[in-house]
Amino acid sequence: MEKLFIFTLLISSVFSSWNSKDSLCKDRVNATTGKNECDGYKHLCTLDGYSVIMTQECPVTCGKCGCVDLPNPSSGITFCSSLKDKCTDASYKARMSVQCKKTCGLC
Repeated sequence: MEKLFIFTLLISSVFSSWNSKDSLCKDRVNATTGKNECDGYKHLCTLDGYSVIMTQECPVTCGKCGCVDLPNPSSGITFCSSLKDKCTDASYKARMSVQCKKTCGLC
């Protein structure tokens, strides 16, 4: 029972930090200027130490909009592989089909 409770907390925490705005595959804009500055940083898309943040902030520019598992915006980490059993769970299927396309075999 305790394991189920902990698992439920983990799932709840992961999914509550995702929202539909963060789930859309689009480059973010600079909050100060209102402009998309991703093209100027494209060279960072594949560099160690930058690829996670670039995938979060500039997924279109970095070519990450296809068949990928999207990272949790709060941590920059994807939990999709550990949640694979939720791909077919009616309660999570809609969210998993957006956040975890690759893991769920949807592309």
